[in-house]
Amino acid sequence: MNEAIKALLNEITFIEMYKTQMLKSIKECSKKRIVIACIFLLILAGFYFFFWCGKDVGVKYWRQIVEITLDLLLALFGIVFTGYAIFQAVLSRTTLTKMLEVKSEDDESYFLTFNYHFMMLSINLLLLVSFTALMKIFLVMLPDDFYISILDNSLNELLNFFLLSLYLEAVILTLFEIKSFIFNIFQAFKFYALAEGIEELSKKSNETD
Repeated sequence: MNEAIKALLNEITFIEMYKTQMLKSIKECSKKRIVIACIFLLILAGFYFFFWCGKDVGVKYWRQIVEITLDLLLALFGIVFTGYAIFQAVLSRTTLTKMLEVKSEDDESYFLTFNYHFMMLSINLLLLVSFTALMKIFLVMLPDDFYISILDNSLNELLNFFLLSLYLEAVILTLFEIKSFIFNIFQAFKFYALAEGIEELSKKSNETD
């Protein structure tokens, strides 16, 4: 318990914290996520080169993708903060004690792990929403048949596919993090139920005595 409290009071800058947690997320990226990301990339390549490649409407498709993605990200942003608010609402003293005592796979208290995960998810979502909003503004200024004149058509297509892949992969990874966040909320409710159950049993035991 004392170690968990010391960890909460540990002074660290925002940049150091973000860098540490980001490196940890990259190292802990599961093989399942990598496989799913690769499968998604192959499916995207098939759709791109079959439906999109060779048509001078790249910017038009980009606008549609960005608009749909922005709506999705804003909805997810609201869901994340609602979930965290619910978590704070059920965080009783007993629940907090249990979450500080129990260690996660990272050998940190579950409470600290949950808070770090919420912080990283919120920041990454905010960055992605901001980037998507800026892209939406930028794309409005471009014609539907825009291309980089110093590059030939093949290079334009490859560059377009590369940028689209990076962007959509970032969105997919964010969706994976949302899934993990929902699981963490579920775990927090388990802690709450356990703590309340132990407290209730303790009261009944005292009444019997």
